Amino acid sequence: MLVLCLYRLLSWACNRVDNAIAANNDHDHYGTNDDHVIINIKELTGIDQSVLRSIPVVDFSSKDFKHNVECVVCLSELVEGDKARVLPTCNHLFHADCIDSWLRCQSTCPICRNKVGSVPLVTRPEFVPDNNISV
Repeated sequence: MLVLCLYRLLSWACNRVDNAIAANNDHDHYGTNDDHVIINIKELTGIDQSVLRSIPVVDFSSKDFKHNVECVVCLSELVEGDKARVLPTCNHLFHADCIDSWLRCQSTCPICRNKVGSVPLVTRPEFVPDNNISV
């Protein structure tokens, strides 16, 4: 029942975005930056489906985790054998169906709000002194 309600809520939100896009296309934008408008609308409509398909679906195994893992989209625990996705930019774990629905309308992780599909930050390499440097 909760999943059905969540699905209906996400569908409603996606429809609102579609309506906003349609309404936005009906108006002239004299003196505005149309590229900026398109970027903002794209952020509201979720990630590209090719990016979503590139995130592997795995079978959840509780032995890989110390504690119970809860999907924050549906608020249910993941149980042995559930299909799950781990977001590559932040390593947060969700039911595959739940995060797929979320990412159709949003482009960020529901926990940390990192952009999904963006390049993860590269950590600075450890400094190794070069003894062959002369001054």
